[in-house]
Amino acid sequence: MFTFFMPMLVVSYYPASAVCGWGESYFKGLLALPAGLAFFMFSILIWRVGVRHYKSTGS
Repeated sequence: MFTFFMPMLVVSYYPASAVCGWGESYFKGLLALPAGLAFFMFSILIWRVGVRHYKSTGS
């Protein structure tokens, strides 16, 4: 629950509030897509650094 549903609720609040008219601006709703893409690219970078520096216990 805390690793899937809670992050989905936090991430989808601004786009949903912009579409449904809950008082948040459309700019915040549209900003969620580039922010998500930037976070994804940063995560890929961290993953690649970790894989590059990984040493197994058997070596």
